[in-house]
Amino acid sequence: MLRHLPNLISVSRFLLTPFAVQAILAREDTLAFWLCLVAGATDFLDGGLARRWGTVSKLGALLDPAADKFMLDAIYLTFWMARDFEPGLMVIARDLAIVLGALALFAVARVKEFPPTWLGKLSTVVQIAWVLIALHPWGAAMRPAATWALIALTVASGLDYIRVGWRLYLATRRITTDSRMR
Repeated sequence: MLRHLPNLISVSRFLLTPFAVQAILAREDTLAFWLCLVAGATDFLDGGLARRWGTVSKLGALLDPAADKFMLDAIYLTFWMARDFEPGLMVIARDLAIVLGALALFAVARVKEFPPTWLGKLSTVVQIAWVLIALHPWGAAMRPAATWALIALTVASGLDYIRVGWRLYLATRRITTDSRMR
């Protein structure tokens, strides 16, 4: 049973997200804060447990980033629509570009693994932190700086993923070209 716990924790992020979105829409910021804090904590917990227990799985490698994107994109879409937070669109656009880029890499070059980058992971941490800052009363003074950090890391990580995707594409072309020359 323990070997499935990290994946169940990832699934909990999918389950918590609609409740967090509803709380944000209802302007129940304290409830939304706690739901987002728990959901954000699951992002750190699932992968850490899987690595510590040696239960890293292909399913978990798909569930974790999918749960992240679902949670954060739903929350940023909600902030954009209900609270006019336009930088939230950048988060959504970056995630859409990452997913479409990974699908294109698979379709064109059969690249099956598109690993997260350290900038991508840092961006996710900042995205979660921004949500918590935006929802908690003590965060009001920190929100402008947090917003600039969110924008900078969203752009930087998006560009980094483009760089990684391009290198993966070129690497598969070299392998294909080398195998044809033999």
